Amino acid sequence: MALRRARHGQATVILAMSVLAMVVLIAMMTNTGMLVNDRIRMQTAADLGTYAVAYSQAASMNDLAIKNQKIADVIKDCRRQLERGPAGGSWFGYPCDCRPTDPSANAIINSCKSRIDEAILNFAQAARYDETTARAVQAGHATAKANYAGVSATFFEDIPGSPTARGTFKTRWSTNVTGQSGTWETIAPYTQVTNIYLNYSVIVECTPNCAPLPYPLPSWPRSVKGWFYKTTDQPDIWAAGRVAGTPARRYLDVDFEPIIKDKGFFGASSTGGTDKLAAYAVAKPFDGSVGPTRGGWAQRTANVPGPRGTFLSHAIWYPKFAMSPTYRARLAGIQDTLVGSRNPARLIRDDAARVGLGGYDMSKFKH
Repeated sequence: MALRRARHGQATVILAMSVLAMVVLIAMMTNTGMLVNDRIRMQTAADLGTYAVAYSQAASMNDLAIKNQKIADVIKDCRRQLERGPAGGSWFGYPCDCRPTDPSANAIINSCKSRIDEAILNFAQAARYDETTARAVQAGHATAKANYAGVSATFFEDIPGSPTARGTFKTRWSTNVTGQSGTWETIAPYTQVTNIYLNYSVIVECTPNCAPLPYPLPSWPRSVKGWFYKTTDQPDIWAAGRVAGTPARRYLDVDFEPIIKDKGFFGASSTGGTDKLAAYAVAKPFDGSVGPTRGGWAQRTANVPGPRGTFLSHAIWYPKFAMSPTYRARLAGIQDTLVGSRNPARLIRDDAARVGLGGYDMSKFKH
């Protein structure tokens, strides 16, 4: 009987230990599950917030492509008017001299310059940092917080050289008539084409000062300032983002101890401390075109001469001269080749070091 009681007591102890082990295991599984869920939510907030930045950037780039095309359309229309002329594509020049011009044709050019200037100003205003990148960053912050309350988000707008920082990209622009000009912080690096030719052919009349000519002469080209192109072949701009914070829920094993500076066995404390969950993401708008791709002089200026020395209106559509509002956003990896004075990998590593968030898994950026 005593032996049976002893065995019964041992079974009770074993059962109790088994139940305790199961409780601890379930607690650990629950704790780990909560942490994994929070990490997933944090990464999702980072992805969505950064994607929101890129999406807003893509919308801005599409708008700029349309406004830049408007500059080209005005110049195309001006060339078309100058090509026609009242004499089968040639204007009557008077007075006859070494630089024949026609007052009517010159009036068209002067009117065109004002129209071109209006289009230039529309583009320059729309490309400004405050109108593009600043709004994109605001959208990113709002999206990140909407998807995970209580987190802090940054898109490195405070780090010089980041594509979302002020001053990383600048554009100089100027007009034809008023001489207005400026160098503004912009969403991407642009260069303005300033030597686009408007000209026409002139039939020189026989006057006492000139011998009759059986063929038209080209007028001297009028060089105007016009559209913009990106200073790199790479069409991408990009945004990197970090979302960090301590989840509001209390983990089963975590109760911050200021004396021993307990950071929580599973990586975060809901009651204090410096530890945080953090997630990074990279996104980019791509596949559009704001201006002509980098190439030769004729490619950038569309100065392709036609008959009688004029620069034809169809030269605006010189091969590969495209302004395509087809930018769209996608999540990207830090291994992507992206525009910016600091690439994503370096930017994220430097940021992690400055805020003490080391040891993150680089594989998460390989979307």
